[in-house]
Amino acid sequence: MASKMNIVITQLALFVVSANLLEACFLTTEYRVLIDLDLSLGFVYPLTIHCWSGNEDLGTHMMYLSDGITKYDWRFCENFIGKSVYTCEFWWNGKDKTFQVFNSDTSDHDCAEESTCTWHVKKHGFYLNGNDRRSYKW
Repeated sequence: MASKMNIVITQLALFVVSANLLEACFLTTEYRVLIDLDLSLGFVYPLTIHCWSGNEDLGTHMMYLSDGITKYDWRFCENFIGKSVYTCEFWWNGKDKTFQVFNSDTSDHDCAEESTCTWHVKKHGFYLNGNDRRSYKW
């Protein structure tokens, strides 16, 4: 009887551990990319975003400040070999810009705070992690 109970407890423990491994990043870092709209974009034109990596297309998203939609984000586990790249194309008010919002080669130090890369999208360009220095112009 005691051995059956030990088997059941062991199987239950293995199930819990395996379920946690499926949800978490195993041996790699989980990152978050956050796109944050600034009020300087105004309420007339939406910001349209299309983001992708080498093996994942996140689709196209339209963000309207007038609807109160000011943030878009996603989380991912860094590639096991340490080479993850996400690129986004942005369209706003007749302008467009494409650049890497995450690259394992550089983002480890750029996105160190809670493993989050926050891109502030403003009228004059794109700013990483609240930095006053513009990273990209429109």
